[in-house]
Amino acid sequence: MDVIDQVGRINLDACAREPIHILGNIQSHGALLAADGAGVVRQCSSNLQEFLGLLPAEALDRPLSTLLGRGIATWADSTAADSEERPPLKVRRHRIARTGLTVWLRAHRRGGMTIVEMERAEVMAPAPDSPDDRPALSRILHERNLYRACQDAADLVQAVAGYDRVMVYMFHPDMTGEVVAEARSRSMASYLGLRYPASDIPAQARRLYLEARLRQVVDIHSLPVPIEPLLNPQTGQPLDLGLAHLRSLSPVHIEYLANMGVTASLTLSVIVDGALWGLIACHHTQPFWLDPDRQQRICRVADALARSIRTATRRLDAQATRQAARQFARLQRVVARSRSPLEDIILSRQGLLNAIDADGVALVAGRSVLSTGAVPEADWLRQFARILADRAGEASFVSECLGRDVPDLPAPGPAASGCIAQLIDPAGPVVIAAFAGEVGGTVNWGGNPDKPVEWDPAKGRLSPRKSFELWKQQLRGHTRPWRRADIRLIADVGRLLTVDQAGNPDGMVREIERVSRRLGGEKQVRREILDVLLDGIVLVASIRDDNEMKVHAVNRLFRDVFGISGDKRLPHRLETFLETFGLPPELADPAFTDFPMTREVWSSRRGRRWFSFDRRTVFNAQGESGGTKLALICLYDVTAYKQAEEALMAARQQAISAMEQQRKFIAAASHELRTPLNAIIGFSEMIQMQTFGPVGDTRYQEYATDILNAGRHLLDLINDILTLGRMQPGAAAAADAPVCLNDEIRQALRMVEDQARARSIAVVWEEPPYRILLDMEARAVRQILLNLLSNAVKFTPPGGQVSVVLGGHDGEDLWLEISDTGIGIAEADMEHVFEPFFRAGNVYTRSTEGTGLGLSIVRALMEAHGGRVSLRSRYGQGTTLRITLPSWRLQWHG
Repeated sequence: MDVIDQVGRINLDACAREPIHILGNIQSHGALLAADGAGVVRQCSSNLQEFLGLLPAEALDRPLSTLLGRGIATWADSTAADSEERPPLKVRRHRIARTGLTVWLRAHRRGGMTIVEMERAEVMAPAPDSPDDRPALSRILHERNLYRACQDAADLVQAVAGYDRVMVYMFHPDMTGEVVAEARSRSMASYLGLRYPASDIPAQARRLYLEARLRQVVDIHSLPVPIEPLLNPQTGQPLDLGLAHLRSLSPVHIEYLANMGVTASLTLSVIVDGALWGLIACHHTQPFWLDPDRQQRICRVADALARSIRTATRRLDAQATRQAARQFARLQRVVARSRSPLEDIILSRQGLLNAIDADGVALVAGRSVLSTGAVPEADWLRQFARILADRAGEASFVSECLGRDVPDLPAPGPAASGCIAQLIDPAGPVVIAAFAGEVGGTVNWGGNPDKPVEWDPAKGRLSPRKSFELWKQQLRGHTRPWRRADIRLIADVGRLLTVDQAGNPDGMVREIERVSRRLGGEKQVRREILDVLLDGIVLVASIRDDNEMKVHAVNRLFRDVFGISGDKRLPHRLETFLETFGLPPELADPAFTDFPMTREVWSSRRGRRWFSFDRRTVFNAQGESGGTKLALICLYDVTAYKQAEEALMAARQQAISAMEQQRKFIAAASHELRTPLNAIIGFSEMIQMQTFGPVGDTRYQEYATDILNAGRHLLDLINDILTLGRMQPGAAAAADAPVCLNDEIRQALRMVEDQARARSIAVVWEEPPYRILLDMEARAVRQILLNLLSNAVKFTPPGGQVSVVLGGHDGEDLWLEISDTGIGIAEADMEHVFEPFFRAGNVYTRSTEGTGLGLSIVRALMEAHGGRVSLRSRYGQGTTLRITLPSWRLQWHG
């Protein structure tokens, strides 16, 4: 493939080989000149005329000093020389005489070319005055918690730069990334805690992030500007734009950002000890250019964060190293004075398991195995040791997922999911190993990690995934990352045993045999130790050449739960024992490792109980002629938790059922009441209007009017009760379409206009110059506004005023206040005003008609939409009601 093809065709089937540094384009908000070692321009961007007033053909093959001036050419050459030692960050403001345009200049050297970039200085208004960054930077530098330092950095970058979303993105050892801190405007989706596959930021992109610490994308929708000519006429190679600030994006990256709803971005590298620890990634939904001054400021934030991470990491490593050194020195002393060093290292309380962050340790010497804690079965360990011995030149082995890293063996189960091992002698083979159990949980991916790209038939190529929604993946068979200090400790213990045993695997085999025989002979179990334990314990063992597990003892709590008298003889075979007492048969299956497990058990003394079962190996000493294995079966009574869980579930179901019954009753009662009530209202209207002729005495008309008003009041009351009965806090459904709050306020004002005019009440509302869209049901918005406005007008004496005020909508919770100059509410009545049917105790309110449910309905509707309502009032002066909606209900304003 020739160079032209290499530039023009991106191999999307192998994203890691995408030539993102030689795409041959720059972003359209800037221009570029590339000069050779003699200072002569050989390549430039095609939009040069916008900046220099020269066509590309007029600039090519001319000295840089002629185009920009001798002073700028000298500065560019010096700055470019510096950039070969460290990433280019220096900028210079310059006015181009030919066009009068003021630009920011950058210069760096790449591939023997001096590259000068220019950006319009007028693209962005000057940065607003902001507080001193130094206190916040000091906080980041001195923060001992790494994740808090990351959050402080995200907050400071957003405060300085003003992007919609700022994330701190940490790379894991497998190069997947995780968002560990986030600062964002409330209109942006949160990515905090999400993981992203390594393919999202492939290897060549990570290499460039190491070299160019700041990367800004102003507008992904702008057309890229090509470099002319594409190939350097002297070298025949494309221009290497790896360090160029203006370097254009690859089509894959553009589409990736577009799929996220991002228009502009900025990325800062967080480099710790020369390695790419992570990124500070900034997103904006509109085109956005950050001026050099603020770029420098956020670079200082990234520097401070890197130093904080380095300090925290070194402090933790130093602590772990000191602890490991102390533990190793103690193990050296144990071996030096021990008659049985293998037993003391593996089985004693002062042994290896107490010195390392692990759940089990094992020593394999040929066919002999000595272990304690949670480790795989002896046959698995023997095969594992042989696999390590067959690996050429690799004495150490570290795995966080044995099922993945040892594919030739079955996964040992959650009790031993990860391992550190040290090959002591391949001839035996002799291996010492530590195992750790599964760290269960859920990994929250930003989209499906198994589909980082999708085939797009319309484009005839791969495209990045379109969904970044939460994708939950259960993490199975993985343990926690191993500490470097523990890895070193296992290696040191391996060397210690090599020296102590003088490279004698046969001696190790014989010692394990002795340990096995001695442990097998200790049949007297210290029952008094088991009896003081607060959980049920069954001690089981396999002695010497008998591979069948047998019950040796149970403690007092187990006997009490299952009604076992002290002289009752227990079944010896574990399978029979479990069957006798109705315990799970999986406890006798050595291949079953899914512990702890919860099962229902019927106790002869306590009835139906729930127990959590666990099985723990105390030790396992296997020689050539058999061995000894001792294990504990532990029973934890979790009946109280299960009963509480069942009670909560039952209460929840009862509450749901009661609410449903209430809803059905209210609906049925409403129907039964409305039918005759509508007839009463209809007939009273006919009498009042004398539809079928005169009614004679005028008193009949007056009575008909009274009946009509009473009927309408009763109908309003029924409707309000029905509305109130339907409300549940936080249960409102999402709106089918956004509701314009401006329109709803205008409509509500029109509906109370006649009532207010009739009583000379002024209604004041200064409508904002932008529209506010809410994610709410239109019916609910209308009912809230109409209830509040009609109440305000109703309880304001003639000649008064009602005011409507909006506020707090710019990225905050939205609030609306409706104030009146009415009689106000007495302090004694304030705590009752939201209660159904409550009427304030003054003459004016008692003479005013109403159901007494208006404010109760407003509060119920607000709570159903995640909002709240508050009240302030001064008796004799007026009342203000404020409703507040959470920012996530605010869709848009502008």
